[in-house]
This record gives sequence, structure tokens and C-alpha cells, in this order.
Amino acid sequence: YGGGLAVQQVAFVADPILRPRYAMTWLPDVLLEYTPAGGDPVFIDCTCGCDYPVSFSVCVNLLIIGVLTTIKSVFLAFRCLKGLRRSQWANLLSVMFPVPITLYTVDWRLPTGMPIRFRTEGVPVQ
Repeated sequence: YGGGLAVQQVAFVADPILRPRYAMTWLPDVLLEYTPAGGDPVFIDCTCGCDYPVSFSVCVNLLIIGVLTTIKSVFLAFRCLKGLRRSQWANLLSVMFPVPITLYTVDWRLPTGMPIRFRTEGVPVQ
């Protein structure tokens, strides 16, 4: 998706004729007066409009979005390959949240008040 969007926007940036156009329409405040040959004037209700090409800056913004989406998908694909290479890394696909930098010590004790197994007094568990 990202690569296709990027390629399409490169074409739109390179050639302004290829850019899609959008239309703007409105009803004028005054009715159009039309007088047929040899007749009384007739007031016509009309709709006015203009069409405009999508601007250069919009195409560049969409190009950047397409490139960044492609880069993100490539990183996800490499993460999948890394998970296939070693079974210990298979859970990397589920890590989609930032890993906290701050570690908090845990002081677990047995019901008797002694430190847990394989720990001595003053050694944190984490």
C-alpha cells in the first residue's frame, strides 16, 4: 500500500496534468436573467462551479506518508524474519509498545520475612 501510494504521488509531482481534479460548486445569491429573442426576461436558477487540481504540497505530503509506511512495513517484515530465525525471538511481533526504561526493584519475601529462594538480603529481584 505504501509503495503504491509513493509511486503514484511521484507521478503526480512529476506531471501536474496527471493530478486528480476536484470540483467546487455553489448557488449564486442572484438569479440569472435571461431574455429570449422577442420575449420577456426569465430568471434562471443556476449552479456555478470550478474545478481545481490537487496542489503540489498535498502530493508531496502523501508521498512522504507513502515512503514512511513502506519503511515501517519493511521493518515489520525484518522483525518477522528475525522471529523465524530463532524461536526465542518469535514473540517480537507482539512487542508493539515502548519498553520502559525505568526499572523498579522488587523486594519479595517469604511469609517468614526471609528473602525469596536464590536471593540474599539487599539483592533486588529484577
